[in-house]
Amino acid sequence: MSSDGKGDGRFGGKTAEQQMLRGSVWMIGMRWVIRGIGLVSTLILARLLAPEDFGLVAMTLAGMQILTIVFSESGLRLALIRHRDPQRVHYDTAWTLNLIIAAGVALAIVAAAPLAADYFDEPMITGLMRLLALMPMIQALESIRTVDLQKHLRFSADFRFNIAVKLASFCVTVGLAVWLQDYRALVWGMLSGSAARALISHLVAPHRPRLSLGHARELFGFSMWVLVSQLGEHATDLADRLIAGRLFGAETVGFYHVASEVAVAPARELTVSIARALQPVYARLTDDPAELGRKYAGVLGIIAAVSLAPSFGLALVADDAVALVLGDRWLASAPLIAWLAPAFALHFLTRTNYTVLHVLGYARRAAVLRWPLVAGIVLAMYLGGTHYGIEGVAAGRLAALLLFLPWPFLITGRLVSLGFGDYLGALWRPLAASGAMALAVWLGHQEQFPLVLRLVLDVALGALAYVAASLVLWRIAGRPEGAESFLLAQLRTRRAAST
Repeated sequence: MSSDGKGDGRFGGKTAEQQMLRGSVWMIGMRWVIRGIGLVSTLILARLLAPEDFGLVAMTLAGMQILTIVFSESGLRLALIRHRDPQRVHYDTAWTLNLIIAAGVALAIVAAAPLAADYFDEPMITGLMRLLALMPMIQALESIRTVDLQKHLRFSADFRFNIAVKLASFCVTVGLAVWLQDYRALVWGMLSGSAARALISHLVAPHRPRLSLGHARELFGFSMWVLVSQLGEHATDLADRLIAGRLFGAETVGFYHVASEVAVAPARELTVSIARALQPVYARLTDDPAELGRKYAGVLGIIAAVSLAPSFGLALVADDAVALVLGDRWLASAPLIAWLAPAFALHFLTRTNYTVLHVLGYARRAAVLRWPLVAGIVLAMYLGGTHYGIEGVAAGRLAALLLFLPWPFLITGRLVSLGFGDYLGALWRPLAASGAMALAVWLGHQEQFPLVLRLVLDVALGALAYVAASLVLWRIAGRPEGAESFLLAQLRTRRAAST
């Protein structure tokens, strides 16, 4: 075995699968705790604030989002993760580049504020954007050494860091909402969250930065294409708010914004968590793309198994869930959730391809691959919005994703030796089980039951149908390695430990 442990797929005494599993569990736990805190925050804020408050802030963020993405998705952190042996000067260079980018972004936001206000015909956006221009500057002060928590697989420390930041932001935002009772709570809450992250980062990963551009060309040569790719990732989120804000106004954008926040949760929290955990593990398999491809196919099946069901299930019970959790004044969000939840599930399933492309060093190819998909989604959302209203925007997103779904998998498959049969083997059981779940909920739904009982029964019936169908299909397929075998192994381990 080679000195770096690649000879048998072991890293520091642990196999790639163990590293993936351990990291994914920590990251999923972190994202779900953060999402849980965020969901509680959204529910509390939805009770305290009006749809117009959410809509105003959503339009403000849309006006500055493309600029803030330039900073947050610069790719410098991934460049450090991919680097085999980064020295202090690499970290200082990345920190300096972040600071320069943040200053440029802040100035651009200040300059663009009046244009955004004119576009949305909302004068208040000018002042809000100029205030929020402080965010990238605050975020640039974060310790660059926090990247080591991910690079060196220190997932428990990363967990504690991000949870502490989210709790601090939650307490401040909710407290401000109780006090101010308007949109200012959301704005100052975002600023306080950025400040809390910068402060806590230096407690968790101390680093006294020095201004340096010693390795700027090396780091930015890779990160530039990551940025172009990530801009495409966020462009659709920007586009739907731009389209909705232009066509429908603040209240409707508020309904759409809350619907998006609810609908995106099941898929995003799982796939982003797993992708974050897998970046450093995949980076150690770059010399063997075929082996990376085999690992990726297995992970893809697990992601599909745990993300499709909750997303499709949420779409099925959207009306009752919104009525019970958010209240009657948010009922207009329910049909939007029904379209957006499956759309986001497919979106984040497709997004897993870009993690592999970036780690393999194909950032330019990922960027070229992503933007035609962006263009198709934007066109579909605009046409849907102009012809069918705000629900058409959500439906357009889903339609475009269905149309373009095969393309990223095809490109990635060629690079890591995966064919149609490999993808089908990973995805057919989760898709079929999700169909069985939908059929069970549709047949078992009892409209005459009280709201709470009806929702509880639908959720229980859907979950039971999905689990049962998954196990039956897994047995029919010959009990292959996947989410089912992993969960059963965990249950046996826990049973053995308890006895």
